[in-house]
Amino acid sequence: MKLNSNLDTASLHTAFAKAGRLQIADFLVTEDARQLAAGMAGLDWRLVLNSGTRHFDLSKEQIARMGKPKLDAILAETGKQAASSFQYLYENYPVTDLAGAGKLDSPHLRAIHELMNGAGVRGFLQEVTGRASDFCDMQATRYSAGHFLTVHDDD
Repeated sequence: MKLNSNLDTASLHTAFAKAGRLQIADFLVTEDARQLAAGMAGLDWRLVLNSGTRHFDLSKEQIARMGKPKLDAILAETGKQAASSFQYLYENYPVTDLAGAGKLDSPHLRAIHELMNGAGVRGFLQEVTGRASDFCDMQATRYSAGHFLTVHDDD
């Protein structure tokens, strides 16, 4: 995995300073991004959602055991809460947690985790944002029809 060497750090820094946030297009070398996307197809995705401050992480097996009526009720309540409070519902794969436990089996996710936590990318991001970081916490996320993440900041 490689960071795209054509990224203009100075322009990105200016854009970040102006908006306070930034989405960097073509962050990775194109072929590496394609391989990463292809490597995520077979992941064991988990449905994650919240109720207030409580986080729920449901495996496919747990969802199957609860049955459709109970799942539908949970999803309806999650959607209802989203109208007035912070709420999320999507699928994830906890990259950093699995890497820390020595259980990150995907070579593509291992490679991106190592890249993002390496001095090169962290240094690049410090130049862009003016902020240093100790590590990059990562999860792969997959949004399907009906999934969402309401407006929030991570503070």
